Amino acid sequence: MTFFNEFILGFSSYMKAMDFSKTHKLGNYYFYPALFSALIFCGLGVISYLYIGELTSYLDKLLNKTPIDGIWYKIAQWIVNILVWAFTFLVYLKVYRYLVLIILSPFLGMVAGKVQDILHQHSTAFDIAQLFKDIARGIMLSLRNLVWELLFTAILMLLSIVFPLIAPVTVVLIVVIESYYVGFSMIDYHHEYKKLSASESIRLVKKHRAFAIGNGLIFNLLLFIPVIGVLVAPTLSAIAAGIGMYEIEKSKQLQSK
Repeated sequence: MTFFNEFILGFSSYMKAMDFSKTHKLGNYYFYPALFSALIFCGLGVISYLYIGELTSYLDKLLNKTPIDGIWYKIAQWIVNILVWAFTFLVYLKVYRYLVLIILSPFLGMVAGKVQDILHQHSTAFDIAQLFKDIARGIMLSLRNLVWELLFTAILMLLSIVFPLIAPVTVVLIVVIESYYVGFSMIDYHHEYKKLSASESIRLVKKHRAFAIGNGLIFNLLLFIPVIGVLVAPTLSAIAAGIGMYEIEKSKQLQSK
C-alpha cells in the first residue's frame, strides 16, 4: 500500500471497526475501557479546574505590576486568560491520552487479541504471565513515546516562538506527531498479540507511519465528541488498528505471490 492509501485506511478502518463490533457482539469489551476512560477524563478535568483559577489569579497579579492600564489592561488580561485555558487544555488532553494508554493497556490488549482471534478464526488461551509481560512492555513503550512526543513538541513550539510566521505549520506538525504516537500504541496492541518484541514493533510502526497517523488522528477527533467520544475512543481505536493492520498484512501477502 502507498503512504496515502495507508493514511486513508487509518480513517476507513473506524467504520469497519463499528460494523465489526456489532457483528461480533463486542459491546462488553467497551465497558471497562469506557468506565476508566471517563474516570480519568473527569478526574483530570476537576484537577485542571481547581488549579487554573490559581494560575490566572497569579498572572493577573503580575499584570498589575506592569504599566499597562485601562483598555489595554483588559485586552492583556483577556489574552492571558485565553492562552492559559488553551495551554491547560492541550496539556490536559496529552496527559489524558497517556494515562489511558498506560492504565487501559491490559484491557485494550485483550480487545486487540479478541479481534485477531476472530479475524484468524482461532482462539488463544489466556496466559496471566504473558498478560503481565505485555502490560510492562506497553507501559515502557508508552513512556518512550511520551518522551519523544514531548521532545518534538518542545522543539516545534520553540521554533514557532522564534519564527512566528511558521506557527500554523508547527501546529499542524504537532497534531501529526501526537496522532502518530497514539496510533503507534494502538498498533502495538496488535503486535503484542503476534508476540513481537518492542524493537520489532517500533520498526514496523515506522514502516506504516501513515496508518498510525490516520488511526491516531481519528482517536484525537473522537475526544471532541461530548461524552460518547471519551467512552468509545480507546476501544474503537484498538479495534480499528487491529483490522487495519490485518488488511495491510493481507495486502503484503497478495503482493508477494
